[in-house]
Amino acid sequence: VILKNTKCDFFQPYIKMSDPIDHRNIMVIGKRKPFLNSDTDLKKIKKYEEQFKIFQDKYKSISIIDDI
Repeated sequence: VILKNTKCDFFQPYIKMSDPIDHRNIMVIGKRKPFLNSDTDLKKIKKYEEQFKIFQDKYKSISIIDDI
């Protein structure tokens, strides 16, 4: 959130994989997060999207410059 011009595939709640693992084609970003199926796990995916948005909003106002 602080580095607005920084681009990374992992700065999002999940990544859709082109090569699924056991029919699970969604990799949720984060430590110990599950692999999900985009067809059957829509409710869980939505939950992770909402959690990610909450974290973004929480840390949006924090500035590295304030700590220097």
